[in-house]
Amino acid sequence: MRTFMILVPAAGLYLALLSLFKFKRLMNPVLVVVSWWAFWLWTSNFSLTGLFVPSSRTQFMVLVMLASVSLGSFLAFPRERDPGRTALANERFKQNGRFLYGINLLFVPLMGLLLYRAIPALFFSDPVLYRKEVYGTPDGPSPLFGGGYGQFLFFLIVSPVIFFSLIAGLISFFRYGKKRLLIVSLLLIISEGLITLGRFNFYYILALAAFAYVYVKQREAAGPATGTGQAAPPRLKLKAVKFAAAAAAVLAVVLGLSFLRGEKSAGPLAALEKIAVEYHTVGLVLFDQELSAPSSRLNSGLSFGRSTIGGLDNLALVFLRRFNPDIVPVAQESGAYMAESRQVGRDAKGGPILGNAFYTILYSLYYDGRYLAVIFFSLVFGFFLSSSWLNWIKNGGLTSLAAVVLLTYVGVFSLFQSPVEGLKFWVALLLIPWMKRFSLAFVKPERQEADE
Repeated sequence: MRTFMILVPAAGLYLALLSLFKFKRLMNPVLVVVSWWAFWLWTSNFSLTGLFVPSSRTQFMVLVMLASVSLGSFLAFPRERDPGRTALANERFKQNGRFLYGINLLFVPLMGLLLYRAIPALFFSDPVLYRKEVYGTPDGPSPLFGGGYGQFLFFLIVSPVIFFSLIAGLISFFRYGKKRLLIVSLLLIISEGLITLGRFNFYYILALAAFAYVYVKQREAAGPATGTGQAAPPRLKLKAVKFAAAAAAVLAVVLGLSFLRGEKSAGPLAALEKIAVEYHTVGLVLFDQELSAPSSRLNSGLSFGRSTIGGLDNLALVFLRRFNPDIVPVAQESGAYMAESRQVGRDAKGGPILGNAFYTILYSLYYDGRYLAVIFFSLVFGFFLSSSWLNWIKNGGLTSLAAVVLLTYVGVFSLFQSPVEGLKFWVALLLIPWMKRFSLAFVKPERQEADE
């Protein structure tokens, strides 16, 4: 694979230069996504933790996907918006942020109850058994949520709304210095991460904060965003030292959760190596194994788009199951299949390294329609990612900012799993236009601004 040790960074640099030519800025969302994927693809060639090296076919497919994202960005151009309509949409966004704050407050007692139920099992139960209590099994619902409907409603409403509230809270904080929504959504996200033993909750807090901060600063450099009133700088400045401290805190929590999930024997340095390298490259190995096996599930069928829209597929089948109880969502089938542990390498002592779950978004794309789906959906993603960012820079619409933060999150975290197979992404995506077209706060903007 020495060829790809040279080809991958060369292709990544070329695509980065293309994004610089397109956007006239070194820091842009396409460069973030392309550089992220190219770096970890290149790293996977060195087998730093003993993982198998992905085949040339898989590496070539990643480069095709990144090239398609880049090509899609060249189809995007900013649209001129009426300043008055943008100002009205921004005001509605701020008002609905207050409404989201109230909704999040309603979730606090629920999350407290779940934490109360979870804490005993969290510290005294086996991690595998504990996660079965959280997510349930095919034979029984989750006892933590009190049954299947409670679990379904939590992951349909509570978790996605909290996730989107974090995005809206970060935007309100970095753009206007408002902290209320950010604080309560952070507490809820952290609580959810503890309840589910989900380390990625803490990871994407840091990532979303970085995306929102950079994009807001870019718009401030281009000119003040359209909206009622003047933008206020955050009262808490995000300096490099504070950001490093936050990153260290997130790392400490992730390491702690790693120990709780059964990696105590490895030690902190080995756990850090696993988090820093193995988690970011194992998905490429798992996908490669599926792609290379002629009789694998990936090569034995097609889902014709249902994998890529897995979150919506799950929701639709909830109603269709009333007429045919045997229908199973593709995302659920994929989740059960991906949960099986497979050997993905050998450790320093020659023992097997096992991995599961992380198959990257390429699994969903390829399962939907082979190379055609990989190219098409990557083009579409590159177009909307770039359009959202260009519209934010040009017009200052907060919904465009929310969209580009959300899509950058998808581009980065799709290295692990497909974010679009879950409900978080789709609920957040549906809430974005609601934030500018409807106002449920029923408040007078001037008085609210003065009160806050």
